Amino acid sequence: MTRSLLYSRFHFGWRFSLLALLVVLGCSTLQAQELWTGAGLQVRTNQWLSLEYEQQARFEMNYPRYKSIFFEPGVAVRFLKDFKVKLNYRYTDRGRNDRNRVSTDLYYSLEPKKLNFDWKFRARWQRSSEELEDQTVQFLRAKLSTRYNLSKKAYPYVGGEVFYRMDDKDEIRRFRFTFGMYNRITPRIDLESFFRVEQETNVRFPERTFIMGMSLTYGIDLRKED
Repeated sequence: MTRSLLYSRFHFGWRFSLLALLVVLGCSTLQAQELWTGAGLQVRTNQWLSLEYEQQARFEMNYPRYKSIFFEPGVAVRFLKDFKVKLNYRYTDRGRNDRNRVSTDLYYSLEPKKLNFDWKFRARWQRSSEELEDQTVQFLRAKLSTRYNLSKKAYPYVGGEVFYRMDDKDEIRRFRFTFGMYNRITPRIDLESFFRVEQETNVRFPERTFIMGMSLTYGIDLRKED
């Protein structure tokens, strides 16, 4: 492959990723009812184990005000190359009636060598409790997403997720659809921007919520120091 072709592909990738990012943010600004902003840290201790932390603040945009902020540490273990298990604890400050949540994730990743697409499936069990209410809520969630390897610095993606309520309810309660973009800012910093639609179902007054979001993740790889 010639140098000029590589150069043109690199600049096309950046132009496309910038355009896609602007589209995501533009659509989000016009439609969004909520804004989610966050930051995260990922520490890879070795080939199989990583420590993760995420913090996110959520705001209502129709009535500009703080809605909630959560803090979530987690531990992830990779096995059999394509599988990963992750344990999480989340504390959500909602101003009043704060929430505690524990969850377990199972990930499966598929990365065909001859394609620029990769696929990821996540199954999650979660159990939540609120401080002012004497009850717990459990969900099973299934999420499927695919992203396109546009360049080494830009990865547009789409995904869908289903929320299945347990606790003797045994019914689907919510669907979530997301379109977004991952951008590699530096070798250690990734930026994710997205536009998301959440649709409730099997409730008396189902709501549809439009969400825009951005988050930064800082990665530390300790494997190089072994």
